[in-house]
Formats: sequence, structure tokens, C-alpha cells
Amino acid sequence: MRLFVPAPEPKDEDVAPERYFAQLREGYAFLWRTPLVRAIVVMVLVTNMLDAAMGGVLMPVYADRVLGSVVALGLMSGAMGATAFAGTLVFAWIGHRLPRVSTLVAGFTLGGPSRFFLLAAMPGVGPVIAGFAIAGIGIGPINPIFGTLQYERVPERLRARVFGAVTAGVMAGAPIGALLGAGLVEWLGLQATFVVFGLVYLACTLSPLVVPAWRDAARTSGSRELTLGPRSHSRTSASCRDDPRP
Repeated sequence: MRLFVPAPEPKDEDVAPERYFAQLREGYAFLWRTPLVRAIVVMVLVTNMLDAAMGGVLMPVYADRVLGSVVALGLMSGAMGATAFAGTLVFAWIGHRLPRVSTLVAGFTLGGPSRFFLLAAMPGVGPVIAGFAIAGIGIGPINPIFGTLQYERVPERLRARVFGAVTAGVMAGAPIGALLGAGLVEWLGLQATFVVFGLVYLACTLSPLVVPAWRDAARTSGSRELTLGPRSHSRTSASCRDDPRP
């Protein structure tokens, strides 16, 4: 591992270690006052909630009631996982040439709400597997873009605490999503639940086109310095890379 991981820079021994809750508060404060990072957290919070409902409730119910096969559930997940991996590799190759926001919106829309609308049509196992495979291609670029945006905007000194706050934020709705999915299936029925969740997901994936905070996503921050306060010992320049991790 030491051949691939650079040695950490020596710490300034004159700097007193910060308390845990002070670091936590600073991470959440930076997240809140950075509009783009905050917009990412809000969007992925909702989509992760809907994905939790899809994977934990809606897909198993669909496989049982419509397809009548547990094997179909595994094929749906496997097809999407394989093409998502392939999509990530392709994005790593050509992603730097693509516009960020347009690529994110197109990929997220293809990989997210399309699955809900597909299952709302109640197709058989063949179209479902093909549709999930296509959706996986769109999923591939999403996390690399989110990760790049965060690395560009979060100073190195704050990354651990800010990234921790981001992870906690985007996963907070997952348990609620599964519960909400189960409740809506019983109340509205399976098909209507797919439509409702698909519409909410679509609104999230299209939000970068209208939310002002996303206008900053097309610009890199390697040439600008982020000011965090009067601490002279803190390194405040943002790293030049740019997205999460759902």
C-alpha cells in the first residue's frame, strides 16, 4: 500500500487538536454555507430514500406479484450493477470532455426515474432486465461527478468532517424510504406507487437545471481560494478535482 499511497504531511505541533464536537460543527457549518454541496445533499437525500424503497420493497414485491420469480429479482439487480460498473469505466475515460451538469442530469434521469416508470408499465422479465441494464449505464457517471464537485470545493483540512456530514445527510432518509414504500403499496397499490415515486425522482434529477446553486458546478475552483476564517495556520485552498458518496 505504501507504494501507492503518499505519505501524510507532517502536522504542525503548535496547533492544538480540536474537540470532536467542534470539528463536527465546523463540518456541518461548511456544508450549510456552501450552496452547491448543500444542493447535492438535499437531492441525493431524496433519491436515496426512493432507491431504498425500490430495492428494499418495490422490486421484491414486483418480482413476487408480477414476475413470479425470485430469480428475476437477482437478474434485475445484477444487470444494473454490471452496466453501472461499465458506465463508470467509460466515464473515467471520456468524462473530462463532457459538460458536468448536462451529463449528471442525463445520467441520473436515465438511471433513476426511468426504472420506476418502466415497472409502472408492468412488463415481463425480458424488458425489465433490458431496462435496468440501460439504467445502469446512466448511473455510472453520477458518483464520480458528485465526488469531483466536493473535492473541488471542500478544503483539504475539512474534508473528513465535511464528507462525513455529507454521507450522514444523504443516507438519513433511507430507512424512511423503505417504510414509505411499503405504506404506499398498501394504500395506493404497486403501480401507482411506481408512478408517484418516479415523478418525485424525476423532479430531483432535473433540479440542477433550475436550482441556482448548480450554476457553479460547471466551474472549477482550482484558481480560487476558499476563505474559512482568521486561522493563519489553516490551509484553505481548495483541491483541484471535483461529486458524493449515496
